[in-house]
Amino acid sequence: MTLFHRALEANAVYKRFNERWVADPSFREALSRDAKGALERYGIACNPEDVRTPSEGGYSAATRAMWQIVQTKSRWVKAFYRGEGAPVDPRIRAFRERQIARQWLDLGPFHTRSNIHASLSIELTKGCSVGCWFCALSPGRLSAVFRHDEPNQALFRGVLRALQDNLGPAAKTGFLYWATDPLDNPDYERFCLDFHETIGVFPPTTTALPLRDPARTRALLAMSEARGCWLNRFSILSLKQLDAVHAEFSAEELSRVECLPLNRDSAFAFSNAGRFRERAKKEPGLMDKQRKTLRWAPWYTGDPSYAGVNAYPLASIGCVTGFLLNMCDRSVQLISPCTADDRRPLGYIVHDEATFADETTLAAELRRMIDEAMSPVVRPDDRPRFHDWLHYEELPDGFRLVGRFKGHATFEGAGRASAWRALGDLVRGAGKTAAEITHIVAGIDGVGPDAAQEMLDDLLRAGVLDEVDG
Repeated sequence: MTLFHRALEANAVYKRFNERWVADPSFREALSRDAKGALERYGIACNPEDVRTPSEGGYSAATRAMWQIVQTKSRWVKAFYRGEGAPVDPRIRAFRERQIARQWLDLGPFHTRSNIHASLSIELTKGCSVGCWFCALSPGRLSAVFRHDEPNQALFRGVLRALQDNLGPAAKTGFLYWATDPLDNPDYERFCLDFHETIGVFPPTTTALPLRDPARTRALLAMSEARGCWLNRFSILSLKQLDAVHAEFSAEELSRVECLPLNRDSAFAFSNAGRFRERAKKEPGLMDKQRKTLRWAPWYTGDPSYAGVNAYPLASIGCVTGFLLNMCDRSVQLISPCTADDRRPLGYIVHDEATFADETTLAAELRRMIDEAMSPVVRPDDRPRFHDWLHYEELPDGFRLVGRFKGHATFEGAGRASAWRALGDLVRGAGKTAAEITHIVAGIDGVGPDAAQEMLDDLLRAGVLDEVDG
Protein backbone atom coordinates (compact mmCIF):
# COMPACT_ATOMS: atom_id res chain seq x y z
CA MET A 1 0.00 0.00 0.00
CA THR A 2 1.35 3.43 -0.93
CA LEU A 3 1.58 6.43 1.38
CA PHE A 4 -1.20 7.96 -0.71
CA HIS A 5 -3.52 5.00 -0.08
CA ARG A 6 -2.72 5.06 3.61
CA ALA A 7 -3.58 8.76 3.75
CA LEU A 8 -6.90 8.09 2.00
CA GLU A 9 -7.87 5.24 4.29
CA ALA A 10 -6.79 7.01 7.49
CA ASN A 11 -8.82 10.09 6.58
CA ALA A 12 -11.89 8.51 4.96
CA VAL A 13 -14.35 10.39 7.19
CA TYR A 14 -12.69 13.76 6.60
CA LYS A 15 -12.67 13.02 2.89
CA ARG A 16 -16.43 12.43 3.04
CA PHE A 17 -16.88 15.69 4.94
CA ASN A 18 -14.96 17.52 2.23
CA GLU A 19 -17.07 15.95 -0.53
CA ARG A 20 -20.23 17.24 1.12
CA TRP A 21 -18.74 20.62 1.97
CA VAL A 22 -17.55 21.32 -1.60
CA ALA A 23 -20.73 20.10 -3.28
CA ASP A 24 -23.47 21.39 -0.99
CA PRO A 25 -23.96 25.09 -0.13
CA SER A 26 -26.88 24.18 2.19
CA PHE A 27 -24.54 21.98 4.20
CA ARG A 28 -21.99 24.79 4.48
CA GLU A 29 -24.70 27.11 5.75
CA ALA A 30 -26.08 24.55 8.21
CA LEU A 31 -22.57 23.82 9.46
CA SER A 32 -22.05 27.47 10.34
CA ARG A 33 -25.28 27.54 12.38
CA ASP A 34 -25.20 24.12 14.08
CA ALA A 35 -22.14 22.03 13.25
CA LYS A 36 -23.12 19.07 15.42
CA GLY A 37 -26.63 18.89 13.99
CA ALA A 38 -25.41 19.25 10.40
CA LEU A 39 -22.85 16.47 10.78
CA GLU A 40 -25.44 14.15 12.33
CA ARG A 41 -28.07 14.96 9.70
CA TYR A 42 -25.68 14.07 6.87
CA GLY A 43 -24.22 11.02 8.59
CA ILE A 44 -20.65 12.33 8.77
CA ALA A 45 -18.97 10.63 11.72
CA CYS A 46 -16.69 13.33 13.06
CA ASN A 47 -16.90 15.97 15.78
CA PRO A 48 -17.59 19.68 15.25
CA GLU A 49 -14.13 20.41 16.62
CA ASP A 50 -12.63 18.34 13.80
CA VAL A 51 -14.08 20.58 11.08
CA ARG A 52 -13.96 23.94 12.83
CA THR A 53 -11.01 26.27 12.32
CA PRO A 54 -9.49 27.01 15.74
CA SER A 55 -10.30 30.52 17.00
CA GLU A 56 -6.64 31.15 17.67
CA GLY A 57 -5.77 30.42 14.06
CA GLY A 58 -4.37 27.37 12.34
CA TYR A 59 -6.29 24.69 10.49
CA SER A 60 -8.97 22.20 11.41
CA ALA A 61 -8.29 18.47 11.56
CA ALA A 62 -10.36 18.05 8.36
CA THR A 63 -8.32 20.66 6.52
CA ARG A 64 -5.03 19.10 7.64
CA ALA A 65 -6.30 15.69 6.52
CA MET A 66 -7.22 16.93 3.05
CA TRP A 67 -3.87 18.69 2.76
CA GLN A 68 -2.13 15.40 3.59
CA ILE A 69 -4.17 13.65 0.90
CA VAL A 70 -3.37 16.33 -1.68
CA GLN A 71 0.34 16.31 -0.88
CA THR A 72 0.76 12.54 -0.93
CA LYS A 73 -1.27 12.32 -4.13
CA SER A 74 0.92 14.95 -5.81
CA ARG A 75 4.08 13.08 -4.84
CA TRP A 76 2.68 9.77 -6.10
CA VAL A 77 1.53 11.25 -9.41
CA LYS A 78 4.94 12.84 -9.98
CA ALA A 79 6.77 9.62 -9.16
CA PHE A 80 4.57 7.45 -11.39
CA TYR A 81 3.55 9.63 -14.33
CA ARG A 82 6.68 11.76 -14.62
CA GLY A 83 9.09 9.07 -13.44
CA GLU A 84 8.24 5.39 -13.63
CA GLY A 85 5.72 5.88 -16.45
CA ALA A 86 7.75 8.30 -18.56
CA PRO A 87 8.48 7.34 -22.19
CA VAL A 88 11.93 5.86 -22.87
CA ASP A 89 12.02 6.65 -26.60
CA PRO A 90 13.88 10.00 -26.73
CA ARG A 91 11.56 11.29 -29.47
CA ILE A 92 8.40 10.55 -27.48
CA ARG A 93 9.99 11.96 -24.33
CA ALA A 94 11.04 15.14 -26.17
CA PHE A 95 7.55 15.55 -27.65
CA ARG A 96 5.91 15.08 -24.26
CA GLU A 97 8.26 17.46 -22.46
CA ARG A 98 7.83 20.26 -24.99
CA GLN A 99 4.04 19.89 -24.88
CA ILE A 100 4.18 20.15 -21.09
CA ALA A 101 6.36 23.26 -21.44
CA ARG A 102 3.81 24.71 -23.85
CA GLN A 103 0.95 23.89 -21.47
CA TRP A 104 2.67 25.93 -18.72
CA LEU A 105 2.50 28.96 -21.02
CA ASP A 106 -0.93 28.11 -22.45
CA LEU A 107 -2.96 26.61 -19.60
CA GLY A 108 -1.04 27.93 -16.62
CA PRO A 109 0.76 26.49 -13.60
CA PHE A 110 -2.19 24.76 -11.92
CA HIS A 111 -3.11 22.67 -14.95
CA THR A 112 0.50 21.81 -15.69
CA ARG A 113 1.38 20.80 -12.14
CA SER A 114 -1.79 18.85 -11.36
CA ASN A 115 -2.21 17.16 -14.75
CA ILE A 116 -1.05 13.55 -14.98
CA HIS A 117 0.07 14.01 -18.62
CA ALA A 118 -0.77 10.37 -19.36
CA SER A 119 0.63 8.88 -22.56
CA LEU A 120 -2.37 6.75 -23.49
CA SER A 121 -6.16 6.53 -23.46
CA ILE A 122 -8.36 3.90 -25.15
CA GLU A 123 -12.12 4.25 -25.63
CA LEU A 124 -14.22 1.07 -25.59
CA THR A 125 -17.46 2.69 -26.74
CA LYS A 126 -18.49 5.36 -29.21
CA GLY A 127 -20.42 8.14 -27.56
CA CYS A 128 -21.81 8.31 -24.04
CA SER A 129 -25.18 7.56 -22.44
CA VAL A 130 -24.88 10.19 -19.69
CA GLY A 131 -25.10 13.42 -21.69
CA CYS A 132 -23.71 15.89 -19.14
CA TRP A 133 -24.54 19.48 -20.15
CA PHE A 134 -21.06 20.67 -19.14
CA CYS A 135 -18.98 17.91 -20.76
CA ALA A 136 -15.76 19.45 -22.08
CA LEU A 137 -15.30 16.60 -24.58
CA SER A 138 -18.82 16.80 -26.12
CA PRO A 139 -19.40 13.16 -27.09
CA GLY A 140 -22.41 12.17 -29.15
CA ARG A 141 -24.99 9.73 -27.89
CA LEU A 142 -23.89 6.19 -27.18
CA SER A 143 -23.92 4.47 -30.58
CA ALA A 144 -21.50 1.53 -30.42
CA VAL A 145 -19.93 -0.78 -27.85
CA PHE A 146 -16.75 -2.78 -28.32
CA ARG A 147 -17.72 -6.11 -26.76
CA HIS A 148 -15.31 -8.61 -25.25
CA ASP A 149 -15.84 -11.49 -27.65
CA GLU A 150 -12.94 -13.66 -28.77
CA PRO A 151 -11.95 -11.69 -31.90
CA ASN A 152 -12.20 -8.35 -30.08
CA GLN A 153 -10.19 -9.60 -27.12
CA ALA A 154 -7.47 -10.78 -29.49
CA LEU A 155 -7.49 -7.40 -31.28
CA PHE A 156 -7.42 -5.51 -27.98
CA ARG A 157 -4.48 -7.47 -26.63
CA GLY A 158 -2.67 -6.97 -29.94
CA VAL A 159 -3.32 -3.23 -29.70
CA LEU A 160 -1.86 -3.23 -26.19
CA ARG A 161 1.24 -5.05 -27.40
CA ALA A 162 1.76 -2.53 -30.19
CA LEU A 163 1.38 0.33 -27.75
CA GLN A 164 3.73 -1.23 -25.22
CA ASP A 165 6.33 -1.91 -27.91
CA ASN A 166 6.34 1.78 -28.83
CA LEU A 167 5.63 3.46 -25.49
CA GLY A 168 7.50 1.12 -23.18
CA PRO A 169 6.74 1.89 -19.51
CA ALA A 170 4.61 4.89 -20.55
CA ALA A 171 1.90 2.40 -21.57
CA LYS A 172 1.31 1.87 -17.82
CA THR A 173 -0.16 5.38 -17.60
CA GLY A 174 -3.08 4.39 -19.85
CA PHE A 175 -6.78 4.22 -19.01
CA LEU A 176 -9.85 2.96 -20.87
CA TYR A 177 -12.17 5.94 -21.42
CA TRP A 178 -12.08 9.50 -22.75
CA ALA A 179 -15.26 11.16 -24.04
CA THR A 180 -17.08 8.06 -22.79
CA ASP A 181 -18.31 6.47 -19.58
CA PRO A 182 -16.50 3.17 -19.04
CA LEU A 183 -19.54 1.51 -17.43
CA ASP A 184 -21.48 1.93 -20.68
CA ASN A 185 -19.51 -1.12 -21.80
CA PRO A 186 -20.87 -4.28 -20.09
CA ASP A 187 -17.46 -5.90 -20.55
CA TYR A 188 -15.36 -3.02 -19.22
CA GLU A 189 -13.92 -5.03 -16.34
CA ARG A 190 -12.73 -7.78 -18.69
CA PHE A 191 -10.78 -5.25 -20.72
CA CYS A 192 -9.28 -3.88 -17.48
CA LEU A 193 -8.08 -7.40 -16.67
CA ASP A 194 -6.58 -7.72 -20.16
CA PHE A 195 -4.82 -4.40 -19.61
CA HIS A 196 -3.52 -5.56 -16.24
CA GLU A 197 -2.29 -8.89 -17.58
CA THR A 198 -0.64 -7.35 -20.65
CA ILE A 199 0.67 -4.02 -19.36
CA GLY A 200 1.06 -4.87 -15.67
CA VAL A 201 -1.13 -2.11 -14.22
CA PHE A 202 -4.86 -2.06 -13.44
CA PRO A 203 -6.17 1.16 -15.06
CA PRO A 204 -8.05 3.81 -13.03
CA THR A 205 -11.75 4.38 -13.66
CA THR A 206 -13.85 7.56 -13.76
CA THR A 207 -17.61 7.02 -14.04
CA ALA A 208 -20.78 9.03 -13.67
CA LEU A 209 -22.76 5.78 -13.35
CA PRO A 210 -21.76 4.27 -9.98
CA LEU A 211 -25.40 3.72 -9.02
CA ARG A 212 -26.59 2.09 -12.23
CA ASP A 213 -25.59 -1.25 -10.71
CA PRO A 214 -24.11 -0.84 -7.20
CA ALA A 215 -23.12 -4.50 -7.00
CA ARG A 216 -21.12 -4.15 -10.20
CA THR A 217 -19.51 -0.98 -8.90
CA ARG A 218 -18.51 -2.68 -5.65
CA ALA A 219 -17.04 -5.61 -7.55
CA LEU A 220 -15.05 -3.25 -9.80
CA LEU A 221 -13.68 -1.36 -6.79
CA ALA A 222 -12.67 -4.62 -5.11
CA MET A 223 -11.09 -5.93 -8.31
CA SER A 224 -9.10 -2.74 -8.86
CA GLU A 225 -7.94 -2.51 -5.25
CA ALA A 226 -6.80 -6.14 -5.24
CA ARG A 227 -4.64 -5.41 -8.28
CA GLY A 228 -3.10 -2.21 -6.97
CA CYS A 229 -5.09 0.41 -8.88
CA TRP A 230 -3.98 3.80 -7.65
CA LEU A 231 -7.37 5.60 -7.71
CA ASN A 232 -10.94 5.57 -9.00
CA ARG A 233 -13.38 8.47 -9.36
CA PHE A 234 -17.14 9.04 -9.33
CA SER A 235 -18.47 12.07 -11.18
CA ILE A 236 -21.24 13.50 -8.98
CA LEU A 237 -23.73 15.31 -11.18
CA SER A 238 -26.28 16.46 -8.60
CA LEU A 239 -26.82 16.71 -4.86
CA LYS A 240 -29.44 14.01 -5.20
CA GLN A 241 -26.80 11.71 -6.65
CA LEU A 242 -24.36 12.63 -3.87
CA ASP A 243 -27.03 11.76 -1.29
CA ALA A 244 -27.57 8.41 -2.98
CA VAL A 245 -23.85 7.63 -3.32
CA HIS A 246 -23.21 8.44 0.35
CA ALA A 247 -26.23 6.35 1.34
CA GLU A 248 -25.13 3.38 -0.75
CA PHE A 249 -21.38 3.39 0.00
CA SER A 250 -19.73 3.96 3.37
CA ALA A 251 -16.88 6.43 3.82
CA GLU A 252 -14.51 3.48 4.16
CA GLU A 253 -15.75 1.87 0.94
CA LEU A 254 -15.07 5.12 -0.90
CA SER A 255 -11.75 5.87 0.76
CA ARG A 256 -9.93 5.21 -2.53
CA VAL A 257 -12.59 6.86 -4.68
CA GLU A 258 -12.57 10.57 -5.46
CA CYS A 259 -16.10 11.97 -5.67
CA LEU A 260 -15.87 14.87 -8.12
CA PRO A 261 -18.51 17.54 -7.29
CA LEU A 262 -19.87 18.45 -10.72
CA ASN A 263 -23.29 19.67 -9.60
CA ARG A 264 -24.25 23.23 -10.51
CA ASP A 265 -23.99 24.67 -6.98
CA SER A 266 -20.68 23.13 -5.97
CA ALA A 267 -17.59 25.13 -5.08
CA PHE A 268 -15.99 23.60 -8.15
CA ALA A 269 -15.36 25.57 -11.34
CA PHE A 270 -16.01 23.92 -14.70
CA SER A 271 -13.63 23.87 -17.65
CA ASN A 272 -14.55 26.24 -20.46
CA ALA A 273 -14.45 23.70 -23.26
CA GLY A 274 -16.85 21.56 -25.28
CA ARG A 275 -20.50 21.75 -24.27
CA PHE A 276 -19.80 24.09 -21.39
CA ARG A 277 -18.09 26.53 -23.74
CA GLU A 278 -21.06 26.45 -26.10
CA ARG A 279 -23.43 27.11 -23.19
CA ALA A 280 -21.23 29.93 -21.89
CA LYS A 281 -21.35 31.66 -25.28
CA LYS A 282 -25.13 31.90 -24.91
CA GLU A 283 -25.13 32.65 -21.16
CA PRO A 284 -22.39 35.20 -20.32
CA GLY A 285 -23.34 35.07 -16.63
CA LEU A 286 -22.16 31.46 -16.54
CA MET A 287 -18.51 32.51 -16.77
CA ASP A 288 -19.01 35.21 -14.15
CA LYS A 289 -20.23 32.51 -11.78
CA GLN A 290 -17.20 30.33 -12.52
CA ARG A 291 -14.83 33.18 -11.78
CA LYS A 292 -16.56 33.77 -8.44
CA THR A 293 -16.30 30.07 -7.67
CA LEU A 294 -12.55 30.21 -8.28
CA ARG A 295 -12.25 32.36 -5.16
CA TRP A 296 -12.70 29.14 -3.18
CA ALA A 297 -9.58 27.66 -4.77
CA PRO A 298 -6.30 28.22 -2.86
CA TRP A 299 -4.29 27.33 -5.97
CA TYR A 300 -5.95 30.27 -7.74
CA THR A 301 -6.09 32.94 -5.04
CA GLY A 302 -2.64 32.09 -3.70
CA ASP A 303 -0.71 32.10 -6.97
CA PRO A 304 0.35 35.51 -8.36
CA SER A 305 0.33 33.99 -11.85
CA TYR A 306 -3.44 34.50 -11.90
CA ALA A 307 -3.65 37.95 -10.32
CA GLY A 308 -4.99 40.53 -12.74
CA VAL A 309 -5.14 38.08 -15.64
CA ASN A 310 -8.28 37.97 -17.79
CA ALA A 311 -7.64 34.51 -19.26
CA TYR A 312 -9.75 31.78 -17.63
CA PRO A 313 -7.44 29.21 -16.00
CA LEU A 314 -9.62 26.13 -16.59
CA ALA A 315 -9.79 25.80 -20.36
CA SER A 316 -9.23 22.07 -20.88
CA ILE A 317 -9.81 18.79 -19.07
CA GLY A 318 -7.29 17.06 -21.32
CA CYS A 319 -4.93 14.82 -19.36
CA VAL A 320 -3.29 12.89 -22.22
CA THR A 321 -0.14 14.02 -23.96
CA GLY A 322 0.18 11.03 -26.22
CA PHE A 323 -2.15 8.59 -27.99
CA LEU A 324 -5.94 8.43 -27.96
CA LEU A 325 -7.54 5.31 -29.49
CA ASN A 326 -11.13 4.29 -30.11
CA MET A 327 -11.68 0.56 -30.53
CA CYS A 328 -15.08 0.98 -32.19
CA ASP A 329 -13.70 3.27 -34.92
CA ARG A 330 -10.26 1.61 -35.01
CA SER A 331 -8.86 5.15 -34.82
CA VAL A 332 -5.69 6.56 -33.25
CA GLN A 333 -4.84 10.20 -32.64
CA LEU A 334 -1.76 11.91 -31.23
CA ILE A 335 -3.06 14.62 -28.87
CA SER A 336 -2.09 17.11 -26.18
CA PRO A 337 -4.14 19.54 -24.04
CA CYS A 338 -4.55 23.21 -25.00
CA THR A 339 -6.83 26.14 -24.28
CA ALA A 340 -10.17 25.51 -25.98
CA ASP A 341 -10.98 27.97 -28.77
CA ASP A 342 -12.83 27.99 -32.09
CA ARG A 343 -9.98 26.08 -33.72
CA ARG A 344 -9.82 23.41 -30.98
CA PRO A 345 -13.13 23.63 -29.06
CA LEU A 346 -12.57 20.45 -27.06
CA GLY A 347 -9.39 21.71 -25.44
CA TYR A 348 -6.83 19.48 -27.10
CA ILE A 349 -4.62 19.51 -30.19
CA VAL A 350 -4.75 16.66 -32.69
CA HIS A 351 -1.19 16.50 -33.98
CA ASP A 352 -1.79 13.46 -36.19
CA GLU A 353 -4.44 10.78 -36.73
CA ALA A 354 -5.04 7.53 -38.58
CA THR A 355 -7.11 4.35 -38.61
CA PHE A 356 -5.91 0.79 -38.13
CA ALA A 357 -7.20 -2.69 -38.88
CA ASP A 358 -5.06 -4.80 -36.57
CA GLU A 359 -1.97 -4.89 -34.40
CA THR A 360 0.36 -4.70 -37.40
CA THR A 361 -1.24 -1.66 -39.03
CA LEU A 362 -1.49 0.12 -35.67
CA ALA A 363 2.19 -0.49 -34.99
CA ALA A 364 3.03 0.96 -38.43
CA GLU A 365 0.93 4.06 -37.79
CA LEU A 366 2.46 4.59 -34.35
CA ARG A 367 5.95 4.41 -35.84
CA ARG A 368 4.96 6.86 -38.58
CA MET A 369 3.53 9.34 -36.06
CA ILE A 370 6.62 9.09 -33.89
CA ASP A 371 8.85 9.69 -36.93
CA GLU A 372 6.80 12.54 -38.40
CA ALA A 373 5.29 14.38 -35.42
CA MET A 374 7.83 13.80 -32.67
CA SER A 375 11.08 14.98 -34.19
CA PRO A 376 13.30 16.35 -31.40
CA VAL A 377 14.68 18.94 -33.82
CA VAL A 378 13.21 21.46 -36.24
CA ARG A 379 13.58 19.89 -39.68
CA PRO A 380 14.87 21.85 -42.70
CA ASP A 381 11.50 21.92 -44.52
CA ASP A 382 9.47 22.93 -41.44
CA ARG A 383 8.08 26.47 -41.41
CA PRO A 384 8.29 27.36 -37.71
CA ARG A 385 5.96 29.95 -36.21
CA PHE A 386 5.07 31.05 -32.70
CA HIS A 387 1.70 30.33 -31.13
CA ASP A 388 -0.52 33.31 -31.87
CA TRP A 389 -1.45 33.71 -28.19
CA LEU A 390 2.15 34.39 -27.14
CA HIS A 391 3.21 38.00 -26.57
CA TYR A 392 6.62 38.88 -28.04
CA GLU A 393 8.91 41.22 -26.11
CA GLU A 394 12.29 42.36 -27.39
CA LEU A 395 15.12 42.29 -24.82
CA PRO A 396 18.61 43.85 -24.95
CA ASP A 397 20.18 40.42 -25.50
CA GLY A 398 17.33 38.64 -27.31
CA PHE A 399 13.59 38.27 -26.79
CA ARG A 400 10.96 36.87 -24.47
CA LEU A 401 7.61 35.17 -25.16
CA VAL A 402 4.94 35.67 -22.51
CA GLY A 403 2.04 33.23 -22.11
CA ARG A 404 -1.51 33.61 -20.85
CA PHE A 405 -0.69 33.51 -17.14
CA LYS A 406 2.54 35.52 -16.87
CA GLY A 407 4.70 32.48 -17.59
CA HIS A 408 7.41 33.22 -20.10
CA ALA A 409 10.25 31.72 -22.11
CA THR A 410 13.36 33.83 -22.60
CA PHE A 411 15.86 33.43 -25.43
CA GLU A 412 19.01 35.46 -25.05
CA GLY A 413 22.72 35.12 -24.72
CA ALA A 414 25.69 37.41 -24.32
CA GLY A 415 27.20 38.10 -27.68
CA ARG A 416 24.21 36.78 -29.62
CA ALA A 417 21.71 39.61 -29.18
CA SER A 418 21.41 40.37 -32.89
CA ALA A 419 21.22 36.68 -33.82
CA TRP A 420 18.45 35.99 -31.31
CA ARG A 421 16.44 39.01 -32.43
CA ALA A 422 16.87 38.08 -36.07
CA LEU A 423 15.71 34.54 -35.29
CA GLY A 424 12.70 35.85 -33.38
CA ASP A 425 11.71 38.19 -36.21
CA LEU A 426 12.03 35.45 -38.82
CA VAL A 427 9.88 33.00 -36.84
CA ARG A 428 7.32 35.74 -36.14
CA GLY A 429 7.06 36.23 -39.89
CA ALA A 430 5.98 32.57 -40.18
CA GLY A 431 6.89 32.24 -43.83
CA LYS A 432 10.37 30.87 -44.17
CA THR A 433 11.59 27.30 -43.82
CA ALA A 434 13.93 26.31 -41.04
CA ALA A 435 16.71 25.89 -43.61
CA GLU A 436 16.20 29.46 -44.82
CA ILE A 437 16.10 30.78 -41.24
CA THR A 438 19.31 29.05 -40.14
CA HIS A 439 21.03 30.22 -43.33
CA ILE A 440 20.12 33.85 -42.55
CA VAL A 441 20.98 33.66 -38.84
CA ALA A 442 24.30 31.89 -39.44
CA GLY A 443 26.98 34.55 -39.64
CA ILE A 444 25.24 37.05 -37.34
CA ASP A 445 27.25 37.64 -34.17
CA GLY A 446 29.61 34.92 -35.32
CA VAL A 447 26.93 32.22 -35.06
CA GLY A 448 27.64 29.18 -37.21
CA PRO A 449 25.09 26.92 -38.97
CA ASP A 450 25.08 24.32 -36.19
CA ALA A 451 24.59 26.99 -33.52
CA ALA A 452 21.76 28.56 -35.54
CA GLN A 453 20.04 25.17 -35.73
CA GLU A 454 20.49 24.69 -31.99
CA MET A 455 18.91 28.08 -31.33
CA LEU A 456 15.91 27.05 -33.42
CA ASP A 457 15.72 23.74 -31.56
CA ASP A 458 15.70 25.69 -28.28
CA LEU A 459 12.40 27.23 -29.39
CA LEU A 460 10.97 23.78 -30.13
CA ARG A 461 12.00 22.41 -26.72
CA ALA A 462 10.44 25.41 -24.98
CA GLY A 463 7.05 24.64 -26.52
CA VAL A 464 6.66 28.03 -28.20
CA LEU A 465 6.35 26.75 -31.77
CA ASP A 466 2.91 25.98 -33.16
CA GLU A 467 3.03 22.36 -34.36
CA VAL A 468 0.24 22.64 -36.89
CA ASP A 469 -2.55 20.05 -36.68
CA GLY A 470 -5.33 19.22 -39.08
